[in-house]
Amino acid sequence: MGAMVEPDFFGSGATLDREMGAMAANGVESVRVPIYWALDQPTAGAPYDFSRADQVIAAARRHGLHVMAVVLQAPPWARVSPESLWSEPSDVDAYSRFLSAAVARYAPLGVHDWQVWNEPNGPYFWNDGFDSRGTPIQAPFGNYLTLLRAVHTAIKTADPSARVVLAGLIPASFAHGVAGSTNALRALYASGARGLFDVVTIHPYTRKVGDVLLLLRQLRRVMNQNGDAHKPLSVTELSWPSAAGKLARGHYFGYETTKRGQATKLRAAYLALAGARRSLGIEQVDWYAWSSPDRGRDIGFKYAGLVRWRGQLPEQPKPALAAYRAVARVLEGCAKSTNAARCR
Repeated sequence: MGAMVEPDFFGSGATLDREMGAMAANGVESVRVPIYWALDQPTAGAPYDFSRADQVIAAARRHGLHVMAVVLQAPPWARVSPESLWSEPSDVDAYSRFLSAAVARYAPLGVHDWQVWNEPNGPYFWNDGFDSRGTPIQAPFGNYLTLLRAVHTAIKTADPSARVVLAGLIPASFAHGVAGSTNALRALYASGARGLFDVVTIHPYTRKVGDVLLLLRQLRRVMNQNGDAHKPLSVTELSWPSAAGKLARGHYFGYETTKRGQATKLRAAYLALAGARRSLGIEQVDWYAWSSPDRGRDIGFKYAGLVRWRGQLPEQPKPALAAYRAVARVLEGCAKSTNAARCR
């Protein structure tokens, strides 16, 4: 069982160490850590500043947590639309060099899983700017294959034992689980992507727990049809934000729920995925996210955390944390210490 960590909520030093220990003690065994290129090289030609990731990854490894790194967010000088924070990279070579440096830096710490970008089959993280109404313009999905082909060589050269993890694919409809993720994976295979990744991942955001398994079965079928039956399938984001009744009109995706509903869906989803682990080749399931501010009326994901986080103050557990911990004890076979590799 895993969780996404957002460094902005963790601080540094003793606070960061405490949170990593709390994650391990509650059953988290792996963490998905974002490395933001835009923050680490804001100007072209500048030296890389990995100080943020250094702290998070070192703390995670001290507490026995497996790390998957996801490298995203191009700086303005290297993205198609400079004014769009999540626009696709315009300079594939620069992204490859940055990723290669990160891989070489963290391989000695045992970081060997590298996810290439995030949700490239959707407009939010893969766009060419905005239209006149401020809506992101979907960038050509085929451009992701160009990026993947370039970074596959860079990653494997920097660390031959590294795994290239496909970006998390999303359904076409968040609320109803329409299989846009399946169509995207099929398109990648048709374009020659087989052999360019070691792990397929999905972000099955949908209203119904049952649709999560449906989406994974569809994805596994496409993998099997294309000769990748042996490759693992992971869920690198799973969530039902507790944002029901908290957002302004027009800001709902359709899968928001209450705090109690979040706990109920989490428990049901993890148990269902565990039951299908062998048949679907599921390797990892990361909850999005460990912590969130739980305030604001614009983005439901601000309510996605297992704990409510307010700066340097101790976290405030939500019902979902108790559900996560209980499921982890069943699936992992014991209560954990502050080291994810050790039982209490």
